[in-house]
Amino acid sequence: MRRNRQTLLAGATLCCALSAETAVLDWLYEVETPVPSRTPADRHAAAQQALDTMLMRLTGLSKVPREPAIAAALAAPERYYQRYSFVADGGETRLAVSFAPQALHKLIAEAALPIWAADRPVALAWVVVADDDADTPEPAGGLEPDGAPDGSVASEPLTAAAGAATTDAAPTMPLEPQEHTPAHPNVAPDDGANEPASSLPLPTLGRAGNVALLGRPLDQSMVLSSASRHPVAVALRQRASERGIEIRLPLYDLEDRDRILPATLWRGYTYTIREASARYQPDYIILGQARRGAAGTWLTDWQLWFDDAELPLQLETPDAATSAMLAVDAAGDELARRFAVTGAASSFVELEVLGANSVAGYAGLLRHLAGLAYLDRVELIEATANAIKLRVATRSSREQLGNLLAASNAFALATDAPAPANGNGEPMAPLRLLWTAASIRAQTAHAATQRRR
Repeated sequence: MRRNRQTLLAGATLCCALSAETAVLDWLYEVETPVPSRTPADRHAAAQQALDTMLMRLTGLSKVPREPAIAAALAAPERYYQRYSFVADGGETRLAVSFAPQALHKLIAEAALPIWAADRPVALAWVVVADDDADTPEPAGGLEPDGAPDGSVASEPLTAAAGAATTDAAPTMPLEPQEHTPAHPNVAPDDGANEPASSLPLPTLGRAGNVALLGRPLDQSMVLSSASRHPVAVALRQRASERGIEIRLPLYDLEDRDRILPATLWRGYTYTIREASARYQPDYIILGQARRGAAGTWLTDWQLWFDDAELPLQLETPDAATSAMLAVDAAGDELARRFAVTGAASSFVELEVLGANSVAGYAGLLRHLAGLAYLDRVELIEATANAIKLRVATRSSREQLGNLLAASNAFALATDAPAPANGNGEPMAPLRLLWTAASIRAQTAHAATQRRR
């Protein structure tokens, strides 16, 4: 994980650039939802549900308000999708809908709702579960679903089809940012992760470093992997798909097992967990601790780890799946606060882009800008041998626009002195950017070639 990102606390201005692992979600505009039959009436109802899910993904809102424009769209969802098909999934039939991005962007702007672009942060979720009655044991040896060990690639994205019902359960503790002091970067503390499992009792939930012990054997705990079928993993996949966010579970292969034991996660050893996460290059980490309580409810402790802040969420829910969905909602709400554009009216910002000096580079630049949901219009002002000047209409501020473009991994902010201000305190000079998409594509292609080898 990149260490030079400035952490954003809740409600702070966006000021970070995401790592090269940031995902452009190619599945973002594809939604599947259960349908009882293939009749026109059932298809229409399922298409309405699919559109509601699609709007939740694009706005970053867990519940999309029924503004007049939204209500009218839900009454006629066929105006917003390009095609549909029926998919047989075991004994269930699902309606697969492919939505039209531009039509949705126009609808969201008309309703004055937030808009969130398709390039989104990637989370790695380390989840330890104590479940005496688990009937879906983890695959042995950290194997991928096809049974082949693979320690060279990141875990599978949690992008299963949408359809999990939302819940109105409320967390017992709201998300509050807490300052976090990382361990010394060059000294790995003795965190007990190498102790024999049989000598480590199972801890209760609690803040890292403040652990009470139950005296139960540690082998009743499991670390969820990318191949997991545990209800917590299934719920994470479903809700992450609904919210349009990228959450991955680790492979938990031999390399991960050598670094991370269940005790490491129960005790929340920050240094060890962050070091083990480096192979996956996430933008942030989710730590989950879950166990069944004495009354049959599930007690869970979730933490979202950014570079310098931890956002805690403690829950007591009737089942494990509900807790996982609430944790995904907390992550989605936090990310939407940081990255969604919320302005009600468009304004113009001038861009000066360096590095797109060829015909192919210029064409790629325009294609990229045209696909960004937070840009309403792109106009060419001037093209020279050294730079391209553009005028874009956006609902974001100039500062947020610069950081969003840099976060898309196609640009880097130019390190020039601040632009002079006009009488209103607004910068007069164009926002200067370096077009880096070509080099990133080359790096990605090289990395893919190395993995295939």
